[in-house]
Amino acid sequence: PIFIKKLYTLGHPSVTLSNRTDDKGRLLAQDFGCQYLPFQSLQTAVHQYDIVIMATASKNYLVTADHFQQENLTTLLVDLGLPRNVDPQIESVCKIDVTTILDLRQIAERNVSKKKEELGFILAILESEVSKLHQWYRYRTEQCLSISK
Repeated sequence: PIFIKKLYTLGHPSVTLSNRTDDKGRLLAQDFGCQYLPFQSLQTAVHQYDIVIMATASKNYLVTADHFQQENLTTLLVDLGLPRNVDPQIESVCKIDVTTILDLRQIAERNVSKKKEELGFILAILESEVSKLHQWYRYRTEQCLSISK
């Protein structure tokens, strides 16, 4: 549901939800005002979507190269399942982009690293400005002391 909330908040124009538990899936779809696709229809319909986010604990691949027609090469599959929900061969056979939870972890780590680098630059600027403020304060203090004498 967290992905649905995010897509809903971003105002994504069309979201379709599928869930292994039909009643739960229909309720979630209703709550978020999105379409519902019965889970048993997922494999025959998956090629129709631009982006598919999957997060199940299935022990078998739910999506394989057989589920995609050659002309549909614009789908992005986001596989958050552990073990994986999407057969890794899809990338080479169908040339479809697959992003896994490990890929997302690497992206997050790179972003954290960049932020840490930026933090170093920000701290250097702050130190410089604090130093200037201290110099100004000493100068003003000396000025006030010399006037009072």
